[in-house]
Amino acid sequence: QSVDQTDDKQTYYISETAKVGENCDIRHGVIIEDDVVVGNNCFIGEYAHITEGTVIDDYVYIGAKVMVLNLDRIVYMRDIATKLHPVHIKYGSRIAPAAVILPGITIGKNALVGIAAVITKDVPARQIHFGFPAKKRGNVQDDECIGEELVSQLKKKEDK
Repeated sequence: QSVDQTDDKQTYYISETAKVGENCDIRHGVIIEDDVVVGNNCFIGEYAHITEGTVIDDYVYIGAKVMVLNLDRIVYMRDIATKLHPVHIKYGSRIAPAAVILPGITIGKNALVGIAAVITKDVPARQIHFGFPAKKRGNVQDDECIGEELVSQLKKKEDK
């Protein structure tokens, strides 16, 4: 009941129950599972895997090979009850390639997750986290934040 989609040599999988917003760039090999919500103007890089129930707000960048997880244990081929712990990636956040986001995590608005980071705790808005396990390494500067003012400037440029 799910669909494989091909778009100009880009092959990816999006569940029929997933919702993808407008003007999104979804690259080759991406997997988007059931009941995922992707906002508008998002980028999802090659071979990223977005698991069931994840919510991705507008203007989010997800790099290649990012794993967004939703279960606290592997239940493959086992009759074990488990509960989903969906992830929420908030507006304007950036997740660098090969990062792993553990179940139940919230990535705050305009936050930045570094390359190959393993996110084990929530990342507050406008913070930079990287490492294994990831730790706070700094703050996102004003000029790197996506906000209504910047969005309206970008739209004005598009209209010209």
